[in-house]
Amino acid sequence: MLNVKKAGRYSYVDILLSIGSNELFYKLYRRTTSICTRPEIWGEGSQSIRSTSVRNCPQGATHRRGQTRTDKRIKSIILTAVRNWYLFNRLRNDEWQSRPRRNLNSERSSRRNTAKHFARRANFRRTVRLREGKQINTGCEPTVLDNHTDTHIHTHGGGGCCGGGGGGGGGGCSVDRINWNPRRHPVPGCLKVEDVDLKIIKNTRKHETDEYSMTSNVNDLNQKQIPKLVLRRGFSFTVVIRFNKPYNEKTEKVTLQFAYSERPKIVKGSLVRLELADTFKDGEWAAVLKNSKDSEITVEVHTPPDTFVGVWRMRVNIKIDEKKITQTAPYEFYMLFNPFHKHDDVYMSNEDERKEYVMRETGKIYVGTSNQIYGKTWNFGQFGDEVLDCVLYLLEESELPLHSRRNPVTITRKLTALINSADDNGVLMGNWSGNYTGGTSPLSWTGSVAIIQQYLKTKKPVRFGQCWVFSGVLTTGWNFHVWNEAHMARPDLKDGYGGWQACDATPQETSDGIYCCGPCPVKAIKIGDTTALYDAPFIFAEVNADKVSWIKTADGNYKSYIQNGEIGKKISTKSVLKNERNDVTCEYKCAEGSAAERAAVFRAVNTAAVRTAAYKQGPEDMKFELDVDFDTMFGCDVLVKVKMQNTSNEVRNVGGSISAISVFYTGVKANEINKSKINCTVQPKSAGVAELLLSFNDYYNTLVDHCGIHLTAVTFVKETNQYCVIEEDFRLRKPEVTLKLTPVRVGKRTVCVGFTSQQLAGLEQECDIEVTE
Repeated sequence: MLNVKKAGRYSYVDILLSIGSNELFYKLYRRTTSICTRPEIWGEGSQSIRSTSVRNCPQGATHRRGQTRTDKRIKSIILTAVRNWYLFNRLRNDEWQSRPRRNLNSERSSRRNTAKHFARRANFRRTVRLREGKQINTGCEPTVLDNHTDTHIHTHGGGGCCGGGGGGGGGGCSVDRINWNPRRHPVPGCLKVEDVDLKIIKNTRKHETDEYSMTSNVNDLNQKQIPKLVLRRGFSFTVVIRFNKPYNEKTEKVTLQFAYSERPKIVKGSLVRLELADTFKDGEWAAVLKNSKDSEITVEVHTPPDTFVGVWRMRVNIKIDEKKITQTAPYEFYMLFNPFHKHDDVYMSNEDERKEYVMRETGKIYVGTSNQIYGKTWNFGQFGDEVLDCVLYLLEESELPLHSRRNPVTITRKLTALINSADDNGVLMGNWSGNYTGGTSPLSWTGSVAIIQQYLKTKKPVRFGQCWVFSGVLTTGWNFHVWNEAHMARPDLKDGYGGWQACDATPQETSDGIYCCGPCPVKAIKIGDTTALYDAPFIFAEVNADKVSWIKTADGNYKSYIQNGEIGKKISTKSVLKNERNDVTCEYKCAEGSAAERAAVFRAVNTAAVRTAAYKQGPEDMKFELDVDFDTMFGCDVLVKVKMQNTSNEVRNVGGSISAISVFYTGVKANEINKSKINCTVQPKSAGVAELLLSFNDYYNTLVDHCGIHLTAVTFVKETNQYCVIEEDFRLRKPEVTLKLTPVRVGKRTVCVGFTSQQLAGLEQECDIEVTE
């Protein structure tokens, strides 16, 4: 902006330089000496300034006294601007190129405002004092030099020739527009892009992403939308570009530019410029010209299998005689990991596993106890509306370093922290209290989509979740626990640790200062290698530890009692392409009690930071066992037995207690149900038994979620001072519900749902059924 103000005998010219290109600054500098006045045009005492363009002084113009000093001052200003411009050149280009623009008109206005913003930041405001009457005139018309529009200054003023108001005493004037950007006015008749077709249908079918609802022109609610392109890295995709005239590859160069993140840089791999070529190399970016017909070309773009995942923006640039003429608005597309590409770290070679773990939208989450396992059907809905947008939003909010956004290990680890809200604004808030006021009970959730949509709408943690809900959302000594596995290579670890990696989004304890867990190789957990990254000791203890109970004796000392095989009895997941349970316990641990299993435990203990003497046990000649019917229905009495076996040749007197409490699925105590004392004499080489009866009236008002009951038997042998602690968890079976569906018919959206259940005398029953498409 150029303002001329009158102040006493001087006029002050405030110059706010808008940043331009190197060439324009150079031209502006060279032409500074030509700033002059024309006496034959400007009358004595005139204060008006005409529209000017920076050009050589017309023949016949004369310089007035003091002009040399003024020229030097303007030179100094321009040189300072050029120097500072270099400092901001990269930043300016990055922000301009990554900022979305939809049309040329808004693009011009926005870019001009951006230039002024940077000019103000760089403090390019300069004041030039010119003696009154030293007018500036170098002509009125803009020029085109080397296909660039030179600097054009258009003025408004009063008085003289410009203002039309006459001679002396005319008002000042100001610049209305300064156009520094040579790309805004291409040479008439040059090649221009009229349309870019991303071939969404063709590309998404090739990339196995056509199931995403965002790739269609209607969403899940049958509402119209603009389809978006979703790709998998490592695979090529096709782009068709239509010009305003036939493309001549000899004189016109077309370049595809791909930008990732707000400030893309070539050195970091987040900015890629591709010239059209005839060949390509595997694993590298390339743009191959496949066909050129009339004013339309077909380009095949190849991407490496380690490309950044997330949102990319593509532009089409055109150069004529090595000078950039036009640039299109950005075209956005999504880039995902590729389990179908053998060079991607997440590659899965088994086609059936890809269908199950990548393409299937529903699955089962197994809960319960080792003696009574049941599967909860869960709708992961990874292809639904807003799900992918939510994942990308979480990654942006995570501030994950750029170099980590191509690595499935770091992204998986970050997502385990972002799903919970323990130390950030994550998706789910955990609640294990049993009081769900102000939110939704974790038992009410049947899928991830509703949770994700609510979070994306409010940007606040959804209330409430527990471990199976955290696990479901991430895939999309507890009675049971649910976590996830992710399939990927682990080049950061030693050979053999690739494949399935355990990761857990449930906030249990911090890792590196935040609530996250994994990924950790399942193979490392099996052999007890607790040095493997990440969180191997914690996950090993979750699935393959011994249960140690410490008992304080009458003399104040502590004795330990070890139960082998109580942790990680049954580890389950859904079978591939079958609605059945798949037992994967053998992938996490060797056979219980085997030499390999004991070796894994002792290996983990020896490498642990804290070691104990828990495994130093004395001789034991009494065997104890808890016995209960794990198939007991809700509403029936429960009989608990403590079976004792005396293996010695002497009489043994056993004391202790049996107790039953209701518990949450985490093992946290809720309410006491019943208890009794043990006082039994067992003869040599014989057996004994102690019993505890739990009636329906005992447990009806004390049970909590999942109807879980925790049994504990503490026994001690008076003759040998042998102590034993036996614990068992089980859940009462709830009345079964049988659903009958009428056949689905084309054109009819109504489906009849019928169910039957067992009726319990004296109890009112409620059943909530949710039907999803």
